[in-house]
Amino acid sequence: MMEYADLFRGIIALFIIVDPVGNIPIFVGLTEKMKAEEKRRTFRTATIVGLILLLAFAVAGQQILNLFGITIHSFMIADGILLLIISVKILIYGGWKETVVTPESVGAVPIACPLLVGPGAITTTIDPADGGHSCHRCVSCHHFRPCLVDPSLY
Repeated sequence: MMEYADLFRGIIALFIIVDPVGNIPIFVGLTEKMKAEEKRRTFRTATIVGLILLLAFAVAGQQILNLFGITIHSFMIADGILLLIISVKILIYGGWKETVVTPESVGAVPIACPLLVGPGAITTTIDPADGGHSCHRCVSCHHFRPCLVDPSLY
């Protein structure tokens, strides 16, 4: 039976991994030439795409990886390589610049994925081998839906 403490712990872990505050400078850099309405649209797109990605991986993450023949450990290694490439690009160029800067394109890639819902968030959401502290256990629709329907169950 899931307890509210587990849910709270999972949400806090996911918030720390997603690091929305740490991504603010990248968001500002990518949207610096946009008007206020375009910035809002970019933020909205990033939020919606990020939520859909997290929910998809919370519900069917392991099945998605299995479909492509990827183990969770291989995914974790690829995650590290992706973050290394992003870090080196930012260090070399002094920031993250994109040539095509429409609110939808920047909101989906790179802001929603991989910056907000990146490798760490996806791995945390689907990794069941971390002693039961993953968000898969806490936030997946399988466990969370009954709580929404009848909070007295938990």
